[in-house]
Amino acid sequence: MKLPVVEVAAEAYHFLWRQRRTLVDRASLPLAVVLIVGIIEYLTGAPSGGGDLPAPTPPPGAEGGGTGPDANGNGNGNGGDPAGPGGPALLLSLAYFAMSLPFLVGWYRLVVLGPGAVAGRFPLAFTRLEGRFLLWMVVIGLVLVVPLVISGAIAVPFATGEISGTQVSPVPMLLAVGMFILLILASLRLSFVFPAIAAEEPVSFARAWEITKGNSLRLLGLMALVHVPVLVFGAIIEAFAVGLGLPFSLVLFVDLAISFTIMALGATAFGEAYVRLR
Repeated sequence: MKLPVVEVAAEAYHFLWRQRRTLVDRASLPLAVVLIVGIIEYLTGAPSGGGDLPAPTPPPGAEGGGTGPDANGNGNGNGGDPAGPGGPALLLSLAYFAMSLPFLVGWYRLVVLGPGAVAGRFPLAFTRLEGRFLLWMVVIGLVLVVPLVISGAIAVPFATGEISGTQVSPVPMLLAVGMFILLILASLRLSFVFPAIAAEEPVSFARAWEITKGNSLRLLGLMALVHVPVLVFGAIIEAFAVGLGLPFSLVLFVDLAISFTIMALGATAFGEAYVRLR
């Protein structure tokens, strides 16, 4: 089956709008926990780590988002930097990641199984489902990290100018870029294990690979359609909040609200794609 990309993307937006109250209910407590950790670190002057809020899920994330070695569309940092030039502190990043797990599992269950699957489920539940979710994230990371390191080792010397000159062939650089793109496509397909885990259905790389056959580029297009507009809108809102000179706590709240929304949207799109292709 060929995935109807535009139709699935539209349904993801519609679903998120219809479930906006559920989003608030499911995200409020995890968001509050991360917000409190961030404020405490800010007040105590904890040293910053590096980068934005981490992408908690598998490919583009799928995982959120962003697109990392996971795709459940899952959740992603939105490009903000509320903790200062160095990025969020370590505990803030860990808290965000930890709170993302139960949120994503619950949201996938909502998309794949319906409202009854999350009724009465505590937003901060850490059950065997969250454990399996985390385990498969690690497995996917290990599966993809070796070719990623190889492609980087090939490409970095060319990109940094360590290897230059007209006599040097661009083929290694092109091969490295091509491998990186293939890794993104592979991570999107493998990340179909995540909605299956949340729905307590059969889970394996072989099954994920089989049901996504012929849809690699469509999945990439789907993630672009659901993430890019919201990322741009979120960046504008966050820049506006920073421009107003709002206190750190409010800027961080805006950043987290955008991040959890993007996470839910990516998981919705991926979950809907899973339902159609399984």
